Amino acid sequence: MILSNFLKKKHKIQYFFLALLFFRFLISLVSSFLPLSFPDIWRQILTLSVSARYWSRWTLEKGHQNLFLPAVLDSGDLSGIMPMEFPLLNLLTAPCFSLGPYLGRSLSIFLYEILTFGLVLLNAGVWKNKKILGIESSPAMVLLPIFSLGVYWSTKYMPDFLSVLFVVLSMGLSWEKNRPLASLVTASLGLLMKPTAVILFFLMIAHPKRWRKALELSCWWIPALGIAFAYYTQGIAFIAQYQDMTSAVGVRPRSLTGGFNELFKNLPFISTFYYERAFFWGGLVLVLLSSLWSFYTKKTSFPWILWFISILQFVVLAVLDGGNLFYDHYYYLLVLVPVFCLLFVDALAKCESRILYMGLILGLLVPIVEVSLIDLKTLYWKPKELIWSMDVQVRELQKRNPSVPWRQGQPFRSSQEPFPFLGLHFGEIQGSKKAKFGFFYREDPFPSECRLLDQTPLVRLVSCSSF
Repeated sequence: MILSNFLKKKHKIQYFFLALLFFRFLISLVSSFLPLSFPDIWRQILTLSVSARYWSRWTLEKGHQNLFLPAVLDSGDLSGIMPMEFPLLNLLTAPCFSLGPYLGRSLSIFLYEILTFGLVLLNAGVWKNKKILGIESSPAMVLLPIFSLGVYWSTKYMPDFLSVLFVVLSMGLSWEKNRPLASLVTASLGLLMKPTAVILFFLMIAHPKRWRKALELSCWWIPALGIAFAYYTQGIAFIAQYQDMTSAVGVRPRSLTGGFNELFKNLPFISTFYYERAFFWGGLVLVLLSSLWSFYTKKTSFPWILWFISILQFVVLAVLDGGNLFYDHYYYLLVLVPVFCLLFVDALAKCESRILYMGLILGLLVPIVEVSLIDLKTLYWKPKELIWSMDVQVRELQKRNPSVPWRQGQPFRSSQEPFPFLGLHFGEIQGSKKAKFGFFYREDPFPSECRLLDQTPLVRLVSCSSF
């Protein structure tokens, strides 16, 4: 009861959200120096490996041209240049790998967390005193990384959440007074990092002068779309000219018909998502109860436009993406988080029942605690899994074998992996078929022309005869 009364006060709920944000930020800074945590470790490894490869190509490898084109780390004896989303995050953090694979990975994530946190605070400041359908927008912006899907993916080294922050910021800058240059820059950055962020512009439907405002803002959102379109057509085509291996990143046109069909095949997925993930498990019921009760008893407005926008965003995203989000790609739906945060803030503001109010607060708190414990798991969980000590094992191998050409930009043989886990930890290009040295998982066979040099509980280092 005391907590409920405390949180009911408008200015104090903002402080409560900020306290949770700072708590989550501190956890993310600590976890940036720990082994990668779920969800989507594979996606983080792919993104980090592109950053590592940038630094390798800039400082170690010889004979490469087009040094600012993105390349992957598991390229073997090829260039590894690969069409992908605009690699802004990779370019910014690539110099971190000058300090080696472990610190390079950790500091890249550390800088990502700082950038994310700064953009969240910037959004909260830009949206201060602005309302969307009568809902205070600034508290909703503070919630972005600690609520709904944001609490699970905002701290992961991926471009998806940053793209959401940039595009939401672009709208906030011009929500009242148009600021075309600032909005153009931020919107372009967001769309270049992830084109699906375009769906966030549907939020303009909630503007009181939606059509007039859309026309007024066309001086920057249309050019921003044009810049993104140019990159994802001409830019991707240019990069593809230098591609010499199969794509590992899904930047390609998708079948709209296929996406439309997948949408109707996965209706249970949609209902499950809204019930379990959109807010928190069962949160859909609590949010609707709060808003509907207030609507019928106090004649307050019901945010039906926001519900419409969320469904519209989901449908358009599923169609544009060819239905891929239904196959364990929840992070594609990060573009819906701003609407869910606004609906949650509205439900809190209108809630009349203390029990219901506490249910909403617990729904916010429990996922934050759960995810924080997962991120810090490698600090307290016993017995520890061997994979968590991969950095230590790699350093031991490198220290015991100084004659191996470490950090010289040379490719290594390796176990076959769907993503370059070994290469990222060794800080080396992996997947070669003819290199003189290689690293393999202990359970994997290595080529007959190779002999064992050294090993740890998980990894074998081998020396091979050249062809």
